[in-house]
Amino acid sequence: MNLSARHRIKSLKNKDDIQKLLAGGKKKPTKYGLFFFSSEERGEKDSLEFAVLIKKSTGIAVWRNYCKRIIREYIRKNYDYFMNFRKVIFLYNYTGKINFHLLETELNKKLNI
Repeated sequence: MNLSARHRIKSLKNKDDIQKLLAGGKKKPTKYGLFFFSSEERGEKDSLEFAVLIKKSTGIAVWRNYCKRIIREYIRKNYDYFMNFRKVIFLYNYTGKINFHLLETELNKKLNI
């Protein structure tokens, strides 16, 4: 699935790539979860591969899908911060209520944007 054709953002689906990134990627903790960044840099023609991982214990499917949508929207809006990385995973582990503006302010603060 192509998340954003304009910015060339694609879904990271390969299980081996996800496990490798979770094991050896750079971590950045936030209130809502952990970001994992690949150490390999992206070329000019490469696209950013991005995945959002949410446990089923977080809530019902409607709520999990809402969280994924607002995190993807955050990535689209703040693409400039992520353009140096080839692969990014966000491991969501927050169980409370959330909206886009709360997520955006927290992530901007933690990611130094």
